[in-house]
Amino acid sequence: MVKGYRLFDKVWFKNTECFITGRCSTGYFALKTLDGQKIHDSAKVKDLKLIEPRKLYLTEGKSKYKKWLAKR
Repeated sequence: MVKGYRLFDKVWFKNTECFITGRCSTGYFALKTLDGQKIHDSAKVKDLKLIEPRKLYLTEGKSKYKKWLAKR
């Protein structure tokens, strides 16, 4: 936790809803949208407003049914 923010917290930055994808101990954060578009590499903590803290980690899993689903 840096300055009260964690990875993948949903924040408001300059009229854009985004997620924290990287952080520095100095209080700067890397921000991206959910679809992966880079918003800022070093946003200041004073420019962020917490919308929602993360509840889970974002993960991508592999399924043995993936090939079956692709055929449908």
